[in-house]
Amino acid sequence: MRNRLGAAAVTLLAMALGVATVHAQASTVDIEVRITAQRLADGRTEFALQHREPEGTWSDRILPRARFFPATSEAGGWLISTAVTVRAPGASGDHDGTEVRIAARRLESGRIEFALRHLEPGAEWSARVLPRARFFPTSPRAGRWLVSSPLTVAVPEIILAEEPGSPGADRAALVAFYDATRGDHWQTSTNWLTDAPLHEWYGVSTNAEGRVTSLVFPPNWLRGSLPPELGELTELEELSLDWSGLTGPIPPALGKLSRLRKLVLVDAQLSGPIPPALGNLTGLTELKLHRNQLSGTIPPALGNLTSLRVLSLFTNNLTGEMPAELGRLAHLEQLDVGDNELSGPIPVELGALTALTELKVWRTRVSGPVPPELGNLRALRKLQLWRNRLTGPIPAELGNLTHLTFLDLSENLLTGPIPVELGNLVLLRSLRLEVNRLNGPIPPELGNLTLLTHLTLDTNRLNGPIPPQLGNLTSLLILSLFHNELTGEIPRELAGLDSLANLSLSTNQLSGPIPLPEGGFRALRWLALHENDFSGRIPPQLGSLTALTILTLSDNQFSGPIPPELGMLTSLETLELGRNQLTGPIPPEVGNLTTLRVLRLDRNRLSGPVPTEFANLTSLNTLWLEENELTGCVPSSIHVIFDRERVGVPFCE
Repeated sequence: MRNRLGAAAVTLLAMALGVATVHAQASTVDIEVRITAQRLADGRTEFALQHREPEGTWSDRILPRARFFPATSEAGGWLISTAVTVRAPGASGDHDGTEVRIAARRLESGRIEFALRHLEPGAEWSARVLPRARFFPTSPRAGRWLVSSPLTVAVPEIILAEEPGSPGADRAALVAFYDATRGDHWQTSTNWLTDAPLHEWYGVSTNAEGRVTSLVFPPNWLRGSLPPELGELTELEELSLDWSGLTGPIPPALGKLSRLRKLVLVDAQLSGPIPPALGNLTGLTELKLHRNQLSGTIPPALGNLTSLRVLSLFTNNLTGEMPAELGRLAHLEQLDVGDNELSGPIPVELGALTALTELKVWRTRVSGPVPPELGNLRALRKLQLWRNRLTGPIPAELGNLTHLTFLDLSENLLTGPIPVELGNLVLLRSLRLEVNRLNGPIPPELGNLTLLTHLTLDTNRLNGPIPPQLGNLTSLLILSLFHNELTGEIPRELAGLDSLANLSLSTNQLSGPIPLPEGGFRALRWLALHENDFSGRIPPQLGSLTALTILTLSDNQFSGPIPPELGMLTSLETLELGRNQLTGPIPPEVGNLTTLRVLRLDRNRLSGPVPTEFANLTSLNTLWLEENELTGCVPSSIHVIFDRERVGVPFCE
């Protein structure tokens, strides 16, 4: 006698399937089914189901969505397919039948054993029903379908209408997610597609009713696309998928997740527009879609997300203007839309976001002025507007942002002076205004910013002297003022900046000597003073700056000999003294600089032989000695790669 899957009463079956309406027909119909399976070329086993037609033939194979048994798995663990519906003859509705699943496990012998399960009252799955012939061999021929012995299924002749929102519906949505994202290739898929409770599935959390409340995956080798079935997880509060290979669009169906608080789909390859339907998620506090390939405009509907605290859309392909509706996000704390193709102005409405602590609009095509209204953002700590097409002056109102620690307006087209009001930003640690068209003097008030570690004002049109008040910035690591029109001498006060690692003053009109009091600039690693009008002798005290890796004094009016003390700079990689009025021989101590890669002494009045100690400079790849009065030859151990024609003297044979 064939095995039989028992039929429940009509009412209980309706409860089991989570239905709202039952059209009662108490009779049942027995239908024969059988399991069929084939081995694929990649070693996996594919399962399907067939049922007996009224005329006695077997139907086409019914393929569950999740139906592949992995090529390798531990023995003993049962895996299950997604459910398929077995229907009575003539039935047409999706729920005119009963649901069954194929279960399979690998035995110690390597064979695969399979069985059937059916849905019982209470939305529980029955015990496994085992066909008599149920073992798949260890080495079948690939592509050949094998079949089990038949089982009899009792199918009620009823029509059922599904009730939305149930653990069973959530399970189906998760199975759709597994299939759409190639779950068989995930790095971790503990308990997925098994009959374990959903909260035991990797990355899934549920509430007391068994409804899914969070789906959180760290990097897990997801591939494929997001299925719209995720929109059926109506109790979902967090959907977070990080560092994946997901492609395709964000399903608009996610806009149905009314309980969602956190939506994070980052570091993937999602494309297409941001669905305006996401504007329905009025309880959302965090929306992160950065580092994808999203295109189109930022939907104005996002202005409906009035609970939002974080909006992160950077590094996509978004175009168009920033919608003024973003100014309605009264609770927003972080806004980052950088690294996109956005255009148009920064909306003045952003000045209403008084809870904002970070505003980042960087590397876009945004143009127009910096809105003075941004001065209303008194909670702001980071303002990052670099590499855009912003024009006009820096608003003095930015001086009201007294909690600001980071201000970056670099690489724009800003004009006018640096506002003295920026001296009010006493918590500032980084001020970057480089690569603009700013003019006028450097405000002495910047000396009030005693917590600054980075001050970069280079590549502008600033003029006048360097304020000695900058010597108050004792935390400064980088001071970059190159490529301006600065005049006068280097203030001696700068030598007291004990933490300074990078001092770049090149390409200005500075003059006078280099101030080097005893113990000054001891932490300096980079000293760039080329292309100025410095004169006098090169200070021997430079030899005490033993942390230096780059020293450029070219294109000035230095005279006299090269100090032999420079041979003490044993960490030096670049030494440029060309285009000056230096005289005398090249000190043999230069041969101590064994890490040197670039040595430029061209266009001076140096004389005498090339020191034989140059043979120690085996790391050298650039050597300029032309237009001097040197004799001798360059040791053949030096392998100059760049600009050999500028060596100026022959190589030794």
